[in-house]
Amino acid sequence: MKKRKMLWDIVYPSVYMLLAVFAVTIVVSVIAGLITGTYDINSDALRPVPLIASAVFYVFVLLSQRKQFQLDEMRFGPDRKKLQISVLIPAILTAMCAADVLEHVIDRLGLYELFPQYQSVAVQTFHGQNVPLLILTTVILAPLAEEMMFRGMTYRRAKFWLGARRAAFLSAALFGLYHMNGVQFVFGFFLALLFAWVYEKTETLLVPVFCHAAANAWELILEYGIDVPARLTETGRNILLAAEAVICAAGFVYLYRQFLRKTD
Repeated sequence: MKKRKMLWDIVYPSVYMLLAVFAVTIVVSVIAGLITGTYDINSDALRPVPLIASAVFYVFVLLSQRKQFQLDEMRFGPDRKKLQISVLIPAILTAMCAADVLEHVIDRLGLYELFPQYQSVAVQTFHGQNVPLLILTTVILAPLAEEMMFRGMTYRRAKFWLGARRAAFLSAALFGLYHMNGVQFVFGFFLALLFAWVYEKTETLLVPVFCHAAANAWELILEYGIDVPARLTETGRNILLAAEAVICAAGFVYLYRQFLRKTD
């Protein structure tokens, strides 16, 4: 009985997220079909639907799980509200650079070819979309909802039952599985480990929220403003990646020392 209680306690946020995303997507798609008169997901009329569904989903999660999150804060104790800029800025830079370097490693490993469905879903969801809505969804709503559910709830619940280290890996695995494809599982898993680490050490959910938002924002900047053939050559891209790798490594070392100093 205790094991079943522990299991449900830990996986509840992930199960809720998956059920909610399916339900919201179906409802939004049906409404969009009724309005436009077409249910062909490849039609131009329905192109904004996946992004709109994502935005509605995140708002729904934030509103519907706010009470549960507050109960978890009563259960595990409230977060610290004070942000340390000396930690926040390096953490944000580390997350931004780690995200792009990780994406490049995934590309070099051939995972995009191994999981071709990711590319089609990504194109359908993000390419050619309304940029303000894209920013609202990926840079604001997604980090708030996902960090509340996966670090604020899943990680803390798993930590209560299993300890911090196991909780970090388990919550990262659930975060990766929630994205429902191999590419984003790898991408999400390693970033989630970083988010769990900074959350554990800073004791405030605001730090992983800002890190998550910055990583998503940097990917959008690269996609829409920098990382295109007309603006960045292959040599320039490699220089940028090398700089990101250096910043990422330096950020990890700096944060490790800061967190080590805090425990002394």
